[in-house]
Amino acid sequence: MPANLGYMSAMLYNQNNCASESSPVTSKYEMEVGKDLCVMVGYDRDRCMGHLTAGGSVANIEAIWAGRNVKYFPLGLQEALLKDKRLSGAKSYKVLLPQRGKEEELISASQWELLNLDVDTILQMPSDVQALASLEHHEFMEIMSKYLYESIGTQEFVRRHMLTQSPCIVVPSTLHISLTKAATILGLGRESLVSVAVDENSRMDPIDLNRILQEKLDKEIPVITVVAVTGTTEQGAVDPVTAVVYSREKFRMKGLNFSIHADAAWGGYFCSMLRAQPESSPMPTAKQTGFVPEMYLSSYVHEQLSALHHCDTITVDPHKSGFCPYPGGAICYRDRKMNSFLSITSKALFLHGNMLLNNLGIEGSKPGAAAVGVMMANRVIGLHKHGYGRILAECMFNAKILYCQWATLAKEDDIFVIKTTIPLPSLTNWSEEDHITFIRERILAKSNEEIARDDKAMLYLKEVGPDTLIPCFAVNLKGNQSVEVCNAINTAIFERLTHTSGEHTAFRIPMLVTSSSMVSHVHSVAATNFKTRLGLNSNNDTPVKYIITTCMDPWVTSLDFMDHVSSVMRNTILCAIGRVTDPTALHNFVSTGVVNEQNEVIACYVGDFNRVQKQYEAIVKLKFMHDRDAEKYITTEKKLLKENGARKPIVFRSKRQRLHDFFFKDTGYSGELEEFDCFIGLPSDNSNHPFMSPKMKIIDVPRYEHFDNHESPEQSDYFMYGDMKNVFLFHIPAKSSDFYQVTTL
Repeated sequence: MPANLGYMSAMLYNQNNCASESSPVTSKYEMEVGKDLCVMVGYDRDRCMGHLTAGGSVANIEAIWAGRNVKYFPLGLQEALLKDKRLSGAKSYKVLLPQRGKEEELISASQWELLNLDVDTILQMPSDVQALASLEHHEFMEIMSKYLYESIGTQEFVRRHMLTQSPCIVVPSTLHISLTKAATILGLGRESLVSVAVDENSRMDPIDLNRILQEKLDKEIPVITVVAVTGTTEQGAVDPVTAVVYSREKFRMKGLNFSIHADAAWGGYFCSMLRAQPESSPMPTAKQTGFVPEMYLSSYVHEQLSALHHCDTITVDPHKSGFCPYPGGAICYRDRKMNSFLSITSKALFLHGNMLLNNLGIEGSKPGAAAVGVMMANRVIGLHKHGYGRILAECMFNAKILYCQWATLAKEDDIFVIKTTIPLPSLTNWSEEDHITFIRERILAKSNEEIARDDKAMLYLKEVGPDTLIPCFAVNLKGNQSVEVCNAINTAIFERLTHTSGEHTAFRIPMLVTSSSMVSHVHSVAATNFKTRLGLNSNNDTPVKYIITTCMDPWVTSLDFMDHVSSVMRNTILCAIGRVTDPTALHNFVSTGVVNEQNEVIACYVGDFNRVQKQYEAIVKLKFMHDRDAEKYITTEKKLLKENGARKPIVFRSKRQRLHDFFFKDTGYSGELEEFDCFIGLPSDNSNHPFMSPKMKIIDVPRYEHFDNHESPEQSDYFMYGDMKNVFLFHIPAKSSDFYQVTTL
């Protein structure tokens, strides 16, 4: 709410944060927001800087851009010192060469040594050389424009320095697509991205990272940046930042050096859990309407987030786990001098204090409203453990409960298995059945208050499941070894729970998910092990489809909502399996007997618990495409009403096909004409004498559910549907030998 209010109030003025004269208030706010985010992730307030971007993609591209410019700056400076007389006062300038372990003159360093200097050493060079040469900054930049990579272009720079090896960017195989965009936009090419394998928890494998770094060192291939994803957008996984920092220190002494970028677009705000509440910002007391325990970071994630301050750049997205409106991305610099390596001009066109806003990054014009929205949220909620930290801790608890729901959703006699992408933890003397029993008895069967009092349950939840808020899973049929069949089922689940068309109301979709695929990696067993856990043939490289769920609501478990979510997912899974495996059949629909002015009639599907292809309950609205058919239907209904005794309904029977295919040719209503056979009373499959066979169009499918023998409600449930003139109640069968009833209100 504070983010939205801030954004809307500032939006009325249409500021442009490119220039302070068109945004005297919001430009200042953007600088404050950037500083606050830097401090939240652990940077030194007096040294850092940050600014907003349209999103994490722009921030990631900017980070790689800055890393590249920093990497090649020493080569350009060495050439300038050797060739330009105006820098003669700085010709003897010395820097620390890690390979030699001592300071030497820059002009005497080898090309490989210059490509592997410490980031801090490079960031200090411009001010040092300016001082030694007695130059102003704009004078120094004017000289350097004739020598820098970003000034003279790739081909000329490579020719001058006789570079024979293309540089690389080391990324986990779970990288965000924006890093691929960065490589292509900067002219480095997609092949410059070197992918590190991930483990079963979707985290970068330190062993494979060291293998790659050793390979680059042996071949003298420059490494611009190593990227650690701190909260992947697909599984919320946090890469081992500590291992990346350790590897840089180890390889630095061997002669290989690089900057580190943390893509914490998703996970950055979780650093608020590590920050104490400032004394100047006491939190107001709020009336509690439900209790949700706070779930602190796992010991592993706590360690990685605590090490973020060693990274040179960090992407943080307020519009993700900061709950702010778009656009609301951000980039943080450990040392603000690194941002100055992106300077395009030496002349200040737009000033804000001492900051060149138009030189901050990729973007020029940008909305000031975004800065106000983010700042208001950060100030009102607080970037500390009692503010955002508490909200995210409650979201974390709910995500862990959701993970437990997915891990235990399949019952012993179900025809399917469900496996989470993050496996249950390996505990001494605990089998998978032990985990499931513990979850069902000590977690899912208990209230939040009871769980909070159970130290063992809370400790279990802390260490189990996703690193952040994204529990994922895949479903497979028991006994199925085909990856293609498994993928078809999970695709069907995704399409059932996605909202892709504005033509259909979102109220019809009980929950929203997305999906991705786990891809095999030559040095990783993650995909292979996942296939094995699902019961699939693992001797292939076919990617495995999985479902992504994200829990960003702090209160869902206090509202008894999780049982409903579980029920929705069970039904969706059963419907998806039917879509893939059901035999074809003739399907019967009992009509309500009422045709509206648009020639539309509502009908109820007649399911059968004993026939797998008919284990559904559904409601459909059909439209007669010809007036004569509608008139014949109405005439027949009038005759039936005059008959004595129990009146038989008019039944529509479809042609032979799967029920899903009848309703949904692709993912939405088919829009195609269906030919029905109409009977008085329920026909058998052998009935061949309909009184009419109209062509009709499917207008709406308000209900499409699969029978589930595990769900036996104590009461009778009804589904209500109709229009402004006619409303009907349809009884929902819940068990075999139940009844059908259609009631006109």
